[in-house]
Amino acid sequence: MGHAAATEPVSHSKIDASVHAWLRTFTAEAHARAEQAVMRALAPLGYERYGDYLERVLALYEPLEQALWSSAALRIVLPDADLRRKVPWLREDLAALGREHRAFAAPPELPSLETPLEQLGAAYVVEGATLGGRVLLARLRASGVLHGSRRGARFLSGYGSQGAALWHAFRSALNGAACCQADWTRIGVGAVGTFRAYEAAIAAGAR
Repeated sequence: MGHAAATEPVSHSKIDASVHAWLRTFTAEAHARAEQAVMRALAPLGYERYGDYLERVLALYEPLEQALWSSAALRIVLPDADLRRKVPWLREDLAALGREHRAFAAPPELPSLETPLEQLGAAYVVEGATLGGRVLLARLRASGVLHGSRRGARFLSGYGSQGAALWHAFRSALNGAACCQADWTRIGVGAVGTFRAYEAAIAAGAR
């Protein structure tokens, strides 16, 4: 991508068609590395590995959600922010697994999220992970972990029947916030940094 494109205005119709696709491409490597870290951390699938995974996600999400949802500027872009908090779900699951009082190591350093666009990029990672949680949940249940039970599965269950509507609302907010290629880049920087923090958090808990 040339520097000239970084300040070229982009029409809203073009953004609506391509900002999400562009982000998927821009973050592909970091996304893949984060997913690989999750698969390594969960192998072999079992309750102990799953509990370790949830603890590491919580260690990251607590400071990350605080940084995101305490941002007045981001809450203007995402007025439904309070519906998107995942920390209570993680705590519920850890309690169901008997781990609510276990301590975990300090989380990895958060990415720099100095602007609302970088914060939106971080939210893109969190919301995408929520959307994909059901895939991991299906794998766990197929392997006999959480089979036939909703206990311990609140986080991976995501928004349930509201999932499609909340993802559509997030994508609309993403499209509306990106007015030029420079905006795309700031969102992408926040997303890549968050994927890397996620990878580091999960890898730190792998044994």
